[in-house]
Amino acid sequence: MSDGRTDRNMVATELLVDPFSSLAGLADAVIVVHNHPSGDALPSQTDHSLTRRLAEAAELLQIKLLDHIIIGEPLEGQPGYFSFKEAGIL
Repeated sequence: MSDGRTDRNMVATELLVDPFSSLAGLADAVIVVHNHPSGDALPSQTDHSLTRRLAEAAELLQIKLLDHIIIGEPLEGQPGYFSFKEAGIL
């Protein structure tokens, strides 16, 4: 849905609304997953902003955003992923 670098990536909301609108009437909910090539699964401010925009876009289309998961690498004490739902953000 977008091109990025190893340290950041910007996603235009318009690129997300089209796939979401394709799901309207076919799906009640979605889970969005992306990876961090750096291996650090902790969300950036951009990830937080993206999650808010995704939730807003999904709500407009009457689709529930169940979770936004970031995949990284397992580190000491870290499972190798970050779930906005598990963190209580969604």
